[in-house]
Amino acid sequence: MLVTKSSRWLTIIGIIFALSAVSYWHYSISYLWPSRYYGFTQKDTQQIDIRSPNGKAIIDIELSSFRPDTIAFKLQMERCSLENINPNDNGAIIAGEHRGVYLCNTGRLEGKEFDVALTYFKERVNEMYYDLYSRIVLDIAYYLFLAFSLWCCVWGALKAARWANRGDIGSSSIN
Repeated sequence: MLVTKSSRWLTIIGIIFALSAVSYWHYSISYLWPSRYYGFTQKDTQQIDIRSPNGKAIIDIELSSFRPDTIAFKLQMERCSLENINPNDNGAIIAGEHRGVYLCNTGRLEGKEFDVALTYFKERVNEMYYDLYSRIVLDIAYYLFLAFSLWCCVWGALKAARWANRGDIGSSSIN
């Protein structure tokens, strides 16, 4: 395959294009990881969510804020504060965590209600990770496709230049 000098150069150019595409993807796109979010429970009187088991929004997930001067940070501290969380009869705090995302029990759910909310929360977190990984794979495939397309353009230009240098402009055979 790498017999001629031009095929070796095309291979090197293809590798350079592929590495450039992947490094451009790595340094230009930043993703919002699900671990930057937090969840909180609600009473079943909240808005309708058809994906939840009881048809009501029993949990919600919001972006965490690390800046204390923002409203989002204050809401998170209010929802996840120890004063707002109702411990069960044994004194243990009812809360949850799945794949680095925390669930605050703001709605003060207990027993089976909290188990349903936790199960639903885990499904939502898994969906968030699935969406993230799908987006990463699609972005990598897109940039590799662009690199391959650019390589094909260089290959076509090289073929056209070789054809023109041979003086076969009047013929239609490009080898």
